[in-house]
Amino acid sequence: MQNRFLIERVAWMYYKSKKNQMEIARILGLSRSKVSRLLTQAEKMGIVEARVNLKNKQYYPEVEQSLLKAFNLKDCFVIPSLPEMSDEFFSEVAAQYVESLLENEDFVGVAWGNTLKKVFSRLDDQRDFSSLTVVQLLGGLAAAEPSLNVYDIMKFFQNSRCVYLYAPAIVNCAETKKYLLREPQIRRVFEMMINVKKAFLGIGDISPHASLYKAGFLSNDQMDYLIEKGAVGDVVGRFFDLNGNPIEWEVNNRIIGITLEQLKNIPFRIGISYGMRKVKPIVGALKGEFVNILVTDYYTALEVSKIAQMLSENN
Repeated sequence: MQNRFLIERVAWMYYKSKKNQMEIARILGLSRSKVSRLLTQAEKMGIVEARVNLKNKQYYPEVEQSLLKAFNLKDCFVIPSLPEMSDEFFSEVAAQYVESLLENEDFVGVAWGNTLKKVFSRLDDQRDFSSLTVVQLLGGLAAAEPSLNVYDIMKFFQNSRCVYLYAPAIVNCAETKKYLLREPQIRRVFEMMINVKKAFLGIGDISPHASLYKAGFLSNDQMDYLIEKGAVGDVVGRFFDLNGNPIEWEVNNRIIGITLEQLKNIPFRIGISYGMRKVKPIVGALKGEFVNILVTDYYTALEVSKIAQMLSENN
């Protein structure tokens, strides 16, 4: 049976937002036939009668619509963050949403991060992902932080064709990067990034919890420099400020991975992130349009909405 969260949101979009099936299919990255099947399922489950019955405290259409409008998003999925809801619950529901986006023959791009790893670990291990191509968008992290290894994250797409970028996320000098990019195996990965249609992204922050810092790629002095420049977070190792402006600094020339400009050419850029320390990074990622589909929890969504309103009033 399709997961209830997806069925409810499709029903709400069709019956309450008055979007047609083609519009819903485009927004959610689904086929029109799948949208039709979900609407049929909504009727069988009693979600749709004379009105849309949303299961109590499980769906926040008003909050989602607020963020959709504020950042011109393709979609926004807000997951409950009630006291009794655990990290495991977020990961389980987010994984169901990820599965709803994946279709046969998809080219998928993946970065790394603890949240992505937790979500992908909940993907249905009985589902056949053999038609998927999964491309690594950023080089690997140091062995000092194996829990963030992108190679381990990609393995959860069972039987998919995985295209690995066998290089560090950041090298010591720009000349080393130039040399590595001449390697046929690495060049091939960058060529395949062009085909990616859906990118799943973690959103990093500026703190001792930051992935690049924990992995030893950034020093305390470099973190201080980023904060001085107004950085609030990163996507695929590229830092930006609260308004989504990229931080220009020399480390950008040493990153082995997709650039922000290239990332924005990917049609569906799904950011999965939550928690109070991720609020400003999420705002920056949305303002910069590095992410155009957001998966987060309720409390985080409220704070992101507040900052969005504040920025709008100041402009």
